[in-house]
Amino acid sequence: MTKLFSTLMSALLAVAAFMAAPPAAADMIPGSIRSAQAGLRGRALDMQRTATLAKIQRVMTAAQTANGQDVAPLGITPTTSLTPVQPQLITYSANPDKFEALGGTPLVTKDPNYYVIVDSDDALLTNTSLSALMPQAKAYWEHSVQWNTKLINGRYIEIGSREEGSGPVLRLWVNGVLAQAGRVAYQPNAGTGLNWTTYDLGATGTYELGIEVTGDFRFNGVRIEAGATLAKPTRADTVVEINIGDSYTAGPINNGTTRGENLVSIMGRYLGFKNVISSGLVGSGYVTSAGRKTAPNFYTDFVRPMLGGLDPDVIKINDGYNDSGSVGPTVTAAYAMWQQVRADFPRALIVIGGVWTSQGSQTLVTLQNRETQLKAQFDLWGDPFSLFIKSANPTGGSQSAWMLGTGRVGTPAYNGINDYIVFSDGIHLMDGYDNANGQWFVASKYRDAMIAGVNGFGATYNPGGVQVPKWPLAARIAGGAAPAGTVGNPYLLAIMSTGGGLIRTSSLKSGALPPGVTLGSLQMTLTGTPTTAGTYAGVITISDGASNVDVPFSIVVS
Repeated sequence: MTKLFSTLMSALLAVAAFMAAPPAAADMIPGSIRSAQAGLRGRALDMQRTATLAKIQRVMTAAQTANGQDVAPLGITPTTSLTPVQPQLITYSANPDKFEALGGTPLVTKDPNYYVIVDSDDALLTNTSLSALMPQAKAYWEHSVQWNTKLINGRYIEIGSREEGSGPVLRLWVNGVLAQAGRVAYQPNAGTGLNWTTYDLGATGTYELGIEVTGDFRFNGVRIEAGATLAKPTRADTVVEINIGDSYTAGPINNGTTRGENLVSIMGRYLGFKNVISSGLVGSGYVTSAGRKTAPNFYTDFVRPMLGGLDPDVIKINDGYNDSGSVGPTVTAAYAMWQQVRADFPRALIVIGGVWTSQGSQTLVTLQNRETQLKAQFDLWGDPFSLFIKSANPTGGSQSAWMLGTGRVGTPAYNGINDYIVFSDGIHLMDGYDNANGQWFVASKYRDAMIAGVNGFGATYNPGGVQVPKWPLAARIAGGAAPAGTVGNPYLLAIMSTGGGLIRTSSLKSGALPPGVTLGSLQMTLTGTPTTAGTYAGVITISDGASNVDVPFSIVVS
């Protein structure tokens, strides 16, 4: 036994010595040792990925029991003023240990009293909206980033920022629930003054606060009452997710001052991912430049350097429709980028998103073909710790593609759900502060697909066979309410269904449909041409075989 132990130790020491050898000596390593070396490194990487997946599973499971995304806002209306009231000023520059910066890297502006969080760079060489504020005249664009802190023994919080305009750029999350539905509009600052946004939380207590901001929000700090303190929030797990893509990822403001939420932020909240970084470049693609750098160079030149020391758990690369030329170059560029991301982040779960977009410039068949060929290249790649999530093609069972039809809000074509979830520009998702719009629908679809993908990993990374529960079945009328109809004109009511099982059916539980309009069982739509005026009310039941959801409707036909 002693001799066997000695032999084993000698072999292990030899392997360790060869693993530590400089690159120049690589050719001197015998094949058997090189094989052992690769095996040890492979097992170590598998252990890291196993730990990553376990953390992702924990936070995804917990998100279902404590998620404020679908909870109604608290109804706390803030006030804004140029004159602060609370006595204690706690700035980020002097107290970075009191704040958690989520969504990117905090950068000080030319004025050391103000910080911005950078998560994307829009039109790298042409956007000058922040060039006057940033060192080296860099122009940055931030969307849906967040400063978190914990208020202890306090009731009031005043948020200090330096703003030039009156745009709505701030929302407050209180213990994971929105304080109010809309964003706060500011009074323009005068001189070097600060704008103070004050929230009365109703009672003295402990609150985890998320200060969600967009635009060129320059954060100074917060004021609190005497006796209150701030602390940086702590949690057992924080998943860091980086999103790379085009304007869907970047989150452009489509609805002006009524803009709701950023798509990837909603995705993150549904999955429990706290630190979601949106590195999107408007108009970009794998090979399309649109006057900007292409997506691979955007990743190499901007995204990777801006990540600093971040070690992401999840990297999502979102495909769009900007690559409208030949599919071949797109697939080649995509594959090269995937390989580069994998080389940079060996332990991260890589998620390749299919072609999520409307049919603004390409037909559904074209988009589906592009996605199919990207998926074929993904399968050839064979990376064992990655997922491909389809969106243009059906995802299984009766579940159709996420975005169907050529219509848009305001100019419906009556041929698909896009009539109610795609903004009037015909390209981007409808947003707002409710959960009856395109942002919610696509985010929920992505959430369901992520759960299915994570649950599909085998024993290599999920030795315990852990399964993240599916979200409960949910259904809403696209757009929030049944649209009115007109006798003799085409009609469409679309139901957004997420969660639950993949095979879903719809049926008329009670009431009556307008004559000339029928319910598609698998499509979950009411379509046709009304023939008789009147008001028609009832209930449609959505079922996945295990659970049912009732969707009431009332249709006025004139």
